[in-house]
Amino acid sequence: MKKENNITKWTVQNRSICIEVLRVYLGISLLLKGINFFINQDQTLEYLSLTPFSDFISYHLIVFIHIIGGLMLAIGLLTRVAALIQIPLLIGAIIFVHWSQNVELVMLVLFLLCIFAIYGGGSFSIDQVIANKSNNKDS
Repeated sequence: MKKENNITKWTVQNRSICIEVLRVYLGISLLLKGINFFINQDQTLEYLSLTPFSDFISYHLIVFIHIIGGLMLAIGLLTRVAALIQIPLLIGAIIFVHWSQNVELVMLVLFLLCIFAIYGGGSFSIDQVIANKSNNKDS
């Protein structure tokens, strides 16, 4: 019981670390998904053909957004932008690709992207390092 209380106490005191770990995990997951789309081009193009925007949205754009956006999320660089640029892709994936299956997982990723679009990079991010340098320069 005492060990459980210590874990709970640590988690409350270090809540930002838990959020940072979630941001890094989400970023790495999206980066890996982009790499998976790149490696499995035929399957990605098949998914893309299910959307009415297949002429408008390029396969390369989807791969680029997932890889670069995922990397930016993982390191906390322009975190809000990195999350925002992926939200339309996830909405499209929910509506046109995953509605009949696995929609819950894609909706969870979309929800997390919305959280980080609002929350930002957090304490352990490049965004925070840049903000600290800017604040020190102004002082």
